[in-house]
Amino acid sequence: ILESKDREWLHQKPEFWQWISQQCLRDDRTLAVREGCIALLALAPDSSTESQTTLLSILEQFDAPKLTLDRRLVMAAFRAWAKRSDPNFSPWVIDHYRQAGPELREAMWGAIRSSAARVAEVVRAIDGGRLPVSMFDASQLQSLRAAVGVELQGVGDRLIDQRVDRDRQKIIDRYAAAMSDTVDRQRGKEIFGRYCAPCHRVDGVGESIGPEISDTRTQSALQLLVAILDPHRAVDPRYVQTI
Repeated sequence: ILESKDREWLHQKPEFWQWISQQCLRDDRTLAVREGCIALLALAPDSSTESQTTLLSILEQFDAPKLTLDRRLVMAAFRAWAKRSDPNFSPWVIDHYRQAGPELREAMWGAIRSSAARVAEVVRAIDGGRLPVSMFDASQLQSLRAAVGVELQGVGDRLIDQRVDRDRQKIIDRYAAAMSDTVDRQRGKEIFGRYCAPCHRVDGVGESIGPEISDTRTQSALQLLVAILDPHRAVDPRYVQTI
């Protein structure tokens, strides 16, 4: 059904979407079945209020002090909602981006970049102070600027200027020339253990004094270089101290 190119017949079956929604919340179903049913809700028609209610009830877990559902179900609900054209999606992302962990934040970033309208909403939220510009590194801001319409490109330029230390950028440009060198993963692992692990944690290795940085594996070489040489461009607000 997920791969079907002709989904219109499904939209004429309200009882089907009601049944699928019920399976998502049944504890006696396997995790795989529940994940599959949640994924199907991405295809539910806008008229299926129960489908929407089910996704939102699962996503309420992000606001709970402790998850009572398997995290995979919560992430599946987010991915399904991201595929729908719900005007409430972007405001929810904007409100939750700040406290999201690496996995959710990566999914949020992908969902934002999937729609020009979502990009525009996020750019306006950053410019208006609803989202701190420090949550985004310069490469992400450049990506947002490239995706917005002409009317917001000036805003994008202003946000990028706020994140870039020009003197530090010169250093980054100089080191960037070495990024074409052969990668030595074992040496990188040893360097992480010696210099980074005392404060940072990846896959259970290291200490949690500073932010969890497991999401570095999804970043480009340039993003990693910027993070190392100009770490103040993007600081997790949970680790910012104001004096």
